[in-house]
Amino acid sequence: MPFLHCITSQSAHRMIIPCRRDKSGHDEVKRSFISQTKDVPGRSDSRAEKSRLITSSEISHTDCREVIMMPSSQSKAISFGLVHIPIRLYRTTRDTSISFNQLCKETHQRVRYRKFCPGCSRELKADEIVKGYQVEKDKYVVLSDDELEALKSDSDQQIHILHFVSPDEIDELYTEKYFYSVPEPHTEKAYELLRKSMQKLNAAAVAKTVMGTKETLLALYPREEDILLCTLFFQDELVQPPQTFARPRLSKAENEMAQQLIRSMTKPFAPERYHDEYQARLRDAIEQKIRGQQITQVKRSSAHTSSLDLMEALQRSVTAAQTSVKKRRVRH
Repeated sequence: MPFLHCITSQSAHRMIIPCRRDKSGHDEVKRSFISQTKDVPGRSDSRAEKSRLITSSEISHTDCREVIMMPSSQSKAISFGLVHIPIRLYRTTRDTSISFNQLCKETHQRVRYRKFCPGCSRELKADEIVKGYQVEKDKYVVLSDDELEALKSDSDQQIHILHFVSPDEIDELYTEKYFYSVPEPHTEKAYELLRKSMQKLNAAAVAKTVMGTKETLLALYPREEDILLCTLFFQDELVQPPQTFARPRLSKAENEMAQQLIRSMTKPFAPERYHDEYQARLRDAIEQKIRGQQITQVKRSSAHTSSLDLMEALQRSVTAAQTSVKKRRVRH
């Protein structure tokens, strides 16, 4: 039976949805569409689902998009002093990239990776596998799920605020993932008190919690809408730059020309302007393949010449940027 592989977000699982042939020979696919409504605070699952049957002949541009699951939440509680604020955490981002499966070149069957034990000469089931830490070659310390669970405590669910700092003190190099926080019902007042107080004092909080099997360093930032949480790298997780480089002397003319170019290219940041154009072309190529059409090759711009010196390249760039600005003004 053929399968349609639906791509989900990072926080959800991949869905493999079977399809069957209808009388006309089309693949009839049952696909779940999940509305992207906002999660309701205090509920672990507020997804609205609906299903319908479609055929491959119905596939349009929107049908080739990812099926995005609503982000899953984590239950935590902010703790500072004697104040305890239960919250839920939601990821601020989702993965929208297209994912591919590995297939056999000849049969197009999906490649399978089996969990095989050479000692037993057979494939293992999930309940026959344990976790082990390698002490030296071929020697392991084995820890069961119960032993790992016993290491956790109730306080691991809490986000312990260690102290407060100025937001500018936290180098962006340490930041990793961001989460929205939503207070549980009946805890909104304590949450709002913390948010407003931090905002008034222009303070961020440094905190710790356990996520999965790892203690995690966090930063809490107050915003107008909520408190944003950001996981931080520990200092020993950062690596030094791979190498140093020479810092040539710059002339005054070069500095002024570069600054002029920057000023001419400066405009307000508008995130809605930016899209992953490669992913859009990839989706179009997949749709063309589905419809049995040839893939349209992208026209590549000519390579930049390397014969221009720095000043000439800057001058041409400034001229091009100024011309672009004048054209936009004429259109308006």
